[in-house]
Amino acid sequence: MGNMYDTAPTLFSKDEDKDNPTMHTGDYLQTYVNPTGGERFKIGKQSLHIGAKMIQDVKPPNDIYVVNKHGQKVWLSKNGKMKPTAGKLLKQDPNFGLGPSVRLTGSPLNPKLEVFSSHDMSKTEQYMSVFINSEEDLRQALEKGHLGMDPSTGKFGMSYGQLAIDPFYKRPSDIWSGVASFNRGMNKFGTMFVVPAFETAVETLIPGFQTLSQLTGLHDVMQHGVEAFNALADKQLYKGSEKYDLGLSNQVHDPRLKPYLERMKNQGQYFHGEDKSNSGLRNTLNMPESSQSDMLKKARELTGKNSKLFLAEQVNLFTETGEKLREIVGNNTTFNFMEMYSALRSANTPAKKMKVINHYTERFKTDLMPMIQKKMDEQQTLEPSEQTDKSPTSQAQPSQSPQVSAPPQQTSSWVHFNDSIINGDHPHPSPNNEIHG
Repeated sequence: MGNMYDTAPTLFSKDEDKDNPTMHTGDYLQTYVNPTGGERFKIGKQSLHIGAKMIQDVKPPNDIYVVNKHGQKVWLSKNGKMKPTAGKLLKQDPNFGLGPSVRLTGSPLNPKLEVFSSHDMSKTEQYMSVFINSEEDLRQALEKGHLGMDPSTGKFGMSYGQLAIDPFYKRPSDIWSGVASFNRGMNKFGTMFVVPAFETAVETLIPGFQTLSQLTGLHDVMQHGVEAFNALADKQLYKGSEKYDLGLSNQVHDPRLKPYLERMKNQGQYFHGEDKSNSGLRNTLNMPESSQSDMLKKARELTGKNSKLFLAEQVNLFTETGEKLREIVGNNTTFNFMEMYSALRSANTPAKKMKVINHYTERFKTDLMPMIQKKMDEQQTLEPSEQTDKSPTSQAQPSQSPQVSAPPQQTSSWVHFNDSIINGDHPHPSPNNEIHG
């Protein structure tokens, strides 16, 4: 009997009837065109072309899109829920069917790479989300149920696999699952029909620094579903790699990374201009960018340094503003400045310091600014007789009434904590560059 991996598939999954999928040679669920060139997974000495690439937008509501042959975004989800037409829209990605589909979620700084695997004996009716952090993670998902076989022994070994080219449709073995059944099960399993919670960049470097309340840990819930699926498929549970291999970023390019890095560089240049003696920041700005993994390393370094410098700047500006307000109001207030400074000194993490700054900035507005405004208004309503000399032989002179200092003006550098300052998101393309399906 010959080696099946020496023979090309007689039918590619992209060409088969999605409503009546068939098992392929060797009981594989999917077959791939796998042409040369393009973005490719590396698996041992072989490689596999990447199919449609689903990407999570960095702007709320963080919906999922693919990019068509014209460079336009085609939206697969709307307001956090996958569209019923997502399976058809996925085909607008020019790489559809050339290899397994992937999904990039999370932030550009901490990407989550997913593929969608199944098994002909699985009790579930869905392709399951599997997180990929290493080459071995990918091999395990691709060869689910075939780990005793060796695709590397044949020319067409990478043309067969268990990873879906279109996880929105049913898989072989008469296990049917459409959009409705996916949505029914989305709370139980990690599936294509759950739009993952978006994880912002700073959270990776400084846990708790950002304050987006919608981060719910959905990825952890999904991972439990993946592990349950793996337990059904194999007697011995494979425990995936915990740390993301930066080399994967060279295989699956994240289009969100470059704009993110440019924003971090611009911020770094600003901070470096403020403090040219900061050699650490200067060295980070000079790090190479020749590959996606280089860019990711540089973005992470810059985000960490920018975040700390941003925090230091905000603490200084907050303190200066507090002192200025204290000079203006004097003792005519019950506002406790000493308590404010004590709270700032006691805050021992970036998140706590920002919480103190934001809290007392609001107190400035509610407790102090009305008092200052009232004092200014009183000065502007002086009687005319108090402002001029009534002597007929003397020339009128400008009033010399006591001056009340104006409240400090909000400058471009005095800002409340804003995720966009740190997270490096970038503007949406113009509406005519997007397709909503």
